[in-house]
Amino acid sequence: MADDFGEETTETVRRNFYVDDLLRSVATEDAAVRLVSQLCYLLKQGGFQLTKWLSNNRNILASIPVAERSMSAALDLNPDLTEQVLGVFWNVNKDLFGFKVCATLPTSLTRSRVLSVICSLYDPLGVAAPVVIVAQILLQELCRKGLSWHETIPSEAKEAWRSWLRKLPLLAEIELPRCFKSDEFGEIKTCQLHHFTDASCRAYAAVSYLQLVNFSGKIHNCFLIGKARVAPLKICSIPRLELTAVVLAVQLDQLVRRRVTPKKMRVIFLDRFYCRIANFTQH
Repeated sequence: MADDFGEETTETVRRNFYVDDLLRSVATEDAAVRLVSQLCYLLKQGGFQLTKWLSNNRNILASIPVAERSMSAALDLNPDLTEQVLGVFWNVNKDLFGFKVCATLPTSLTRSRVLSVICSLYDPLGVAAPVVIVAQILLQELCRKGLSWHETIPSEAKEAWRSWLRKLPLLAEIELPRCFKSDEFGEIKTCQLHHFTDASCRAYAAVSYLQLVNFSGKIHNCFLIGKARVAPLKICSIPRLELTAVVLAVQLDQLVRRRVTPKKMRVIFLDRFYCRIANFTQH
């Protein structure tokens, strides 16, 4: 049956389903309309009906029967319409990823409460990693002091936690474009993947950016993914932590290149301490 459909349709079924959710981006309206039609027909052969369709394009929505659209998918898209896509908040009309944070100051502060708030911040791309790592370091300090899960935290830690929590709603001001580049950028001439790493005695991190250059020489950089982790409780030297950050960058590289797969891409690893670690080209 796969031979009856285009490669794009069959690859979408293989690679773009997450349990019962489908996420897919295409370059043109015509390609999207065709893909929706073929996917619906293909899945119906197995007894599956695709519903709750949502798109940031009105013409694509118009091609889908009303009964099969998401309840929030009106043709006159609300400028503030926000939907959750695999737990990530997506402003449909503006085509931006963002955060919704409802932080309240609890009456009692314990280790379990701190951990609960940290875990409530779902951030798979690591956009908020520089913010979340501050709370994770605080939690580690409470662990180092041997506090039980339900023991009230010390006054100095309590003030630091409340200060962090009061600033947390500012995350709602962060918006990240869903697309790597705009339509006006044009055809891509070269593509580079840049990984940056750094470490301190308290934490280490890695972040990945995609650099695109078009045929006019215009350069566009976009954030891909970042990770930040607290340093181990066991004391480690800074060079060792720097190398640990490099390992994290390699893991991000492998993750990204499974999805960002141009025919030819230069990959560069950079570290503040060692300057340039590696520089190679993927064919």
